[in-house]
Amino acid sequence: MIRYLLAGSILAGAASGAAAQVVQLTAIDSKCISPGGGNWNDNRFRAYWSGDWVDGFVKFDTSAIPDGSQIVSMSLRTFHEEGFGNPLNNPQVRLYRVADDSWSRGPTNPHPGLNETLTPVHSGFPSGNLVPWDWEIDVSAADWSQDLADDRLSICMRNVQTSYSYVYWYGSDANPAPPVLTVEYSGGGAFLRITGDCPGRITVSWSGATPSRPMGIVLANSTGNFIVPGGVCGGTQLGLSGSGLQLVYTGNTGANGSGQVSSNAGTAACGKYLQMVIADGSPCDTTNVVQIP
Repeated sequence: MIRYLLAGSILAGAASGAAAQVVQLTAIDSKCISPGGGNWNDNRFRAYWSGDWVDGFVKFDTSAIPDGSQIVSMSLRTFHEEGFGNPLNNPQVRLYRVADDSWSRGPTNPHPGLNETLTPVHSGFPSGNLVPWDWEIDVSAADWSQDLADDRLSICMRNVQTSYSYVYWYGSDANPAPPVLTVEYSGGGAFLRITGDCPGRITVSWSGATPSRPMGIVLANSTGNFIVPGGVCGGTQLGLSGSGLQLVYTGNTGANGSGQVSSNAGTAACGKYLQMVIADGSPCDTTNVVQIP
């Protein structure tokens, strides 16, 4: 039975037991595009609204990160461009992942669309020149495998306040200060993500796991480094603490190493953490840790 994976109490640790590495990626392209078809090919990374959005797009070369790696954390740093009275009228800005990387500065491109929401709303931006601003990205919000496989990652910045307002940052030109993406990652392996909101119905999905292996999803109150005391997965370290540790789902990774399960999450589960453990060698394989939103 799968429960014997977690003999004693249960598990804990760094994703896949691999040491995390950090890389800083400097933007290789940027421009602004409106859903109505307008293109701005200057060195500005805007988040603008005046009857329509003018969304800023920035692109990174991810070839320095091995395909199949697990993204542990990600932060985007942008540098404010002084002038034009910006930030004007307190813009409210979010970042989004963009699946379509075909846009580039110079050509007239259609709006490539927005995919997963990566940040909460940011506001209160600086007005001085070259003042940095850090955007902490929710890496559990998206599956980054395609962005690693095709060596390109595009991010969009949108002002979600639908009244006249904007903020400008410098684009990808080498001078004066292009956006920089700091990525922490660990070696390739299974990746876990959650969609939906708690309380309510959430979906836990996984990819990149060894196909057709027994697995279990573990819940805990907080992150940590609990060690499985015995059983098939004895000695495996998770990224979870021992507080409130419990096995909440058991099953199989699926014929192609991916799958999903949906459940109604009550208030008591909100803000807690999940990690998957896979009976695949000794110690057992583990995924990244995700927080229930």
